[in-house]
Amino acid sequence: MQVLCPMARGGCGSRSLNIELQKLLNPDPAEQVERFGWRFAPGDKVMQIANDYEKEVFNRRLRYRQGSDRQGSAKAV
Repeated sequence: MQVLCPMARGGCGSRSLNIELQKLLNPDPAEQVERFGWRFAPGDKVMQIANDYEKEVFNRRLRYRQGSDRQGSAKAV
């Protein structure tokens, strides 16, 4: 599922919508990682919003979170 909204903040912004959609679509994941105040669970769709030239990851690239590595870092493919 992909939802487009015109802003990030506010009651109808992407931040609020992401929290509510996670509650509905992935309510109690067995495994999760919390980073930057956000919860990420396997199956969550994530988008890169800043270029990382060292890792060759660029803006607007979509991925699905699969799990965590031994250090607890999120892995996405």
